[in-house]
Amino acid sequence: MDARGFDQLTRAIATGTSRRRALKIFLGSAVGLGLFGQAIAQAQEAPTSVDSRADIARTSANLLSRMPTQAAVQKLPSNVRAASDGLRQLLTLGTQAQGWSDAQLQSFRTQVDANVLQHKQLASSMVQPQAGGLPCFMNCATRFQQDIALCNGGLLCQLVVTVEFDLCVVICIL
Repeated sequence: MDARGFDQLTRAIATGTSRRRALKIFLGSAVGLGLFGQAIAQAQEAPTSVDSRADIARTSANLLSRMPTQAAVQKLPSNVRAASDGLRQLLTLGTQAQGWSDAQLQSFRTQVDANVLQHKQLASSMVQPQAGGLPCFMNCATRFQQDIALCNGGLLCQLVVTVEFDLCVVICIL
């Protein structure tokens, strides 16, 4: 795209909204998509077989450090905040995975599946045109839906993609 075409594109995007808002949407979407690219690469590096307790503990600690700050989460709508808080609790629990019994591991997997389902429902509501979804949110939700499908139920992949979705949504808010 040449400079003139880019100028026309930015004017078209900014029509009806402030340039600051258009730039925010553009940057939020770009950063969000960049984060999702990293998430998928990280998820593909994760073992595809049964995840070891050590892998779960290490990945949970790594993802916990990447979660949005509590201050940023407080700016989210209540339903998104609840899902993000639930994910944070799961990751905190996951850091202790090395000492788990098989029953505790299965319970964790069930809780992760429930949290992923909660995030899927949020993503579905964000891509509905009648919901008045903002383009940035719609980009986050669409990418989440695509990437979570690629996980094929892989625990570590689901955790990575869900954290990246939360980060993308926070970027849209800020």
